[in-house]
Amino acid sequence: MIHKLIQNMVKLFIMTGHKNLVFIILIFIMTSCDLFRWDDGGDYSYKAFVVNSTDSNIRFYNTEYLTGYIIDTVIHPQTKILLKGSREVDKSDDVVKDFLFGNVSIDTVMLYNKDSLLTTWYGPPQSLGDSISHFYNYDSWEVELVDNEYIIEFTIYESDLKGN
Repeated sequence: MIHKLIQNMVKLFIMTGHKNLVFIILIFIMTSCDLFRWDDGGDYSYKAFVVNSTDSNIRFYNTEYLTGYIIDTVIHPQTKILLKGSREVDKSDDVVKDFLFGNVSIDTVMLYNKDSLLTTWYGPPQSLGDSISHFYNYDSWEVELVDNEYIIEFTIYESDLKGN
């Protein structure tokens, strides 16, 4: 039925001399499905957090390669900060490798207590196994899907503050 309606519209416009309008309408009809799907990057989003599980105030500093901007803030004990997030992803995506660290090759994160440097973590991101707590270790990040949103967390432990 739609096919027949389109044919009748095309004939009407051609007979009245509106060939350019017919061309524009045909292009719109052929591409209209894609026009409404171009922004669909997936049905899920993500938020990445850094959690301070220690009893100390920790100054968290990272260079701009991971987030696009420098973060230099204090994380109070037993709290967390938002690091990065809210990009549409698919359920089959590896959010840590593909989105959190997708464009990062070399980066640095430093932890301070007041003016004392406690720890420095250098990129590039890689898999180092579950037993190594390191900011650029894919395996150190906890990922949980909650209501169509991936919650990704890296936890800073007391043992991370004991040096490099």
